Amino acid sequence: MKLKSYPYNPIPKDEERVSAALEAIESSISICSDSGVRERLRDQRDELLAEQRALEIYGPIIESNVSNGYSPYWNLVSKSLREDHYWCCEKCGVNLRSFPHLLHVHHINRNRMNNSYKNLKVLCLLCHAEERGHKHLLAKVSDEEIQIVQAARDGKLDIADSYYATYLRKSRKEFDDDMLF
Repeated sequence: MKLKSYPYNPIPKDEERVSAALEAIESSISICSDSGVRERLRDQRDELLAEQRALEIYGPIIESNVSNGYSPYWNLVSKSLREDHYWCCEKCGVNLRSFPHLLHVHHINRNRMNNSYKNLKVLCLLCHAEERGHKHLLAKVSDEEIQIVQAARDGKLDIADSYYATYLRKSRKEFDDDMLF
């Protein structure tokens, strides 16, 4: 069962669409005899329940996520999952509560629209870059950000804080320089 993508569903109908889809999935689960299909239906149900919760809390669709290939509520899903993991990387265990932008949520099957919990893994920037097809992430970050994660991994948060302060100063200076005419 494939649901229509978000941009084509007006906001007032989203709640109705999710409720109808949940109802259909629940009845399909109850009559389906194939365990593999039932498992996929349960995954879809979990995604819809998360979407329903987001609709109740946040309402409008976030269009920018859709244009980037992510589900409309990706920012909310990502933040919620990172909070549930206490801002720690599932692979190396580093705590990045002070540097949340360096803690990512990885889609295991590389489908950005599949936000089932089985398909998501909380990873620090460095562990995420080690995943298949994600080396490009390192090209998008500064040396200071890499040093922050490494320092945090080594338990030297005071050093990480100083790296972060340096990074912020450089970023602000570049921003200020760009604003000059």
